[in-house]
Amino acid sequence: MARLVAPPTKFAHPEWVISNQTQYANAEAERAAAERLFDESGRLIEETDSRAKRTQADVNKKLDQRVNDVEYWNKEVDDKMDEMKKETEALDAFLARIDNAILGCKEPLHIAEACLAKRRARQNIELVHDDAEKHQIKEMEVLHGVMELLTRLKEQTVEQLRLNRKAERQLERDLADKFQALSIDKHNRQLTDHSSEIRFKNGAARIEGHTTDPEQWQSFSRDNIEFTEKQRQNSAQLRSQIDNYLQAVANDLENQTRDTNQAYEDRIAEVRQAKEKLEEHLNKVFGQIREMEDNKRRLEKAIYEKENPLKLAETRLDYRTERPNVENCRDSAQYRLVEEVGELHASLASLHDRRAKTIDSLKALKRRKLDLEEDIQLKGEALCLDESECMAMRKSIHYRAY
Repeated sequence: MARLVAPPTKFAHPEWVISNQTQYANAEAERAAAERLFDESGRLIEETDSRAKRTQADVNKKLDQRVNDVEYWNKEVDDKMDEMKKETEALDAFLARIDNAILGCKEPLHIAEACLAKRRARQNIELVHDDAEKHQIKEMEVLHGVMELLTRLKEQTVEQLRLNRKAERQLERDLADKFQALSIDKHNRQLTDHSSEIRFKNGAARIEGHTTDPEQWQSFSRDNIEFTEKQRQNSAQLRSQIDNYLQAVANDLENQTRDTNQAYEDRIAEVRQAKEKLEEHLNKVFGQIREMEDNKRRLEKAIYEKENPLKLAETRLDYRTERPNVENCRDSAQYRLVEEVGELHASLASLHDRRAKTIDSLKALKRRKLDLEEDIQLKGEALCLDESECMAMRKSIHYRAY
């Protein structure tokens, strides 16, 4: 049994000294490592704290900038909406003027019909289709033409009012969205690290794909403002046209009434002069039609000449897709070819658009030619009024621009 229990190992004194020195060294190393870790932790804490404060300050600055941007566009949209509302109210008033002008044409038309009825009551040789009767018929035609013109002008005004209100609705929706966005970002700006409502939000740090970028956001309001401004300008121009038309119509009708009351000889000279002016305009329209037909042929030639360059560019691009592996590089030639295709498509689109406008212009000119030809034919009928039969009624005829 004595052999089974081994006596403890005894170390020499030098070994004991070495062991102590090893413990000292290990302890010193761990302590030094701990001190470094402590110092580094302090620096990390200061660094992260400083970075967090800088980042938060930058976020606050960005929020301030965003609020300023939204407030700027909000004011722009709001100002434009106020302008458009005033313009719409003004155009509404002009619509009422058109209605009054249409109503003001009905009584003179009734008088003209009564005058013709009186002249039909003449007997025997006096029942002649003379120049006085022709001129009275012309006055009725003018009145009908004015009412048709005013009716078309009314339809145009109603359509412009619809576009004005559409622009207002777009701006109102934009303002509502901006008001909500301002409320959110202003509230966000007021939040601090010590706010009671802050909490962790899983998945909040993301950029969603359906959101807009700043350029798209700005373009949205800018496009709305530009659309509104375009409609406001169109509306203002239409009001100016309405004002000119009403004044011109009043002047034309007054002149026509005065001319109808002129003597037979004077009226023939005036009708002839009007007919000659219309013929001059018709000759100008004929010349313009020829010019537009030449322009149409030039545009078609230009379109044809762009087709081969486009085919060439697209063929080159198609061949370049066959480059193998890493050789299929988005090099400058590739970008330039893509740009070339885009430029050619844009050029063709512009040319096609201009050709379509030319065709529309040709149609409009031909329609105008038919209108002029019809009016020249009407002017060829030398019309005048029978003063002795109709003047009693005609004294009540007066026109104004409303």
